[in-house]
Amino acid sequence: MWRAAPDPRVLPREFPVAATAHYSGQPRRLLVAWKERGDPWPAGVFSAALARAVSALLALRGEHADPRPVTLVPVPGRPRAIVERGGDIVRALATGTAARLRQQGVPCGVAAAGLRRGRGLDQVGLDAVQRRSNAQSSYRVARDSRPVGLIIMVDDITTTGATLGACRSLLTQSGHTVIGAAVLCATKVFPWP
Repeated sequence: MWRAAPDPRVLPREFPVAATAHYSGQPRRLLVAWKERGDPWPAGVFSAALARAVSALLALRGEHADPRPVTLVPVPGRPRAIVERGGDIVRALATGTAARLRQQGVPCGVAAAGLRRGRGLDQVGLDAVQRRSNAQSSYRVARDSRPVGLIIMVDDITTTGATLGACRSLLTQSGHTVIGAAVLCATKVFPWP
């Protein structure tokens, strides 16, 4: 288990982001195969790994933490990418992860929490400051969004943390309690404490 090290200009260091792997080698190849070629078999492996990441985030809070159930909120993908991939892979990942956590006795569900994809560019090729600006205009929260318990955001990969930071900010401003994020891979990681 790794702790992602996002760029501090876009996501504060005190916000925990658990990553199951560094975005290189075999994890990178598996993620690309799953995202770009539609190979379905890594989904089970990824859900099991992400369940461990969510458990690590919950362990950080300690045994006397807020007893509300955990809600996994998938970071919304671009509509075009969802169509090209034949479905929302991040939502599928969150759903599989929640099922594994429930099997372990952790009350957990999946909800969008009103988070929606708005306009914005793909983040590829943008530096940290450009990513932050782009991410802030790429997401929105529905006006009728209601708090859904403790939120852990879920995504497939994080580079600078700009997307997670923008989504966290929007959800927090809407009254949600976001306690961390769990991602499959991160480009910058250090060992989990």
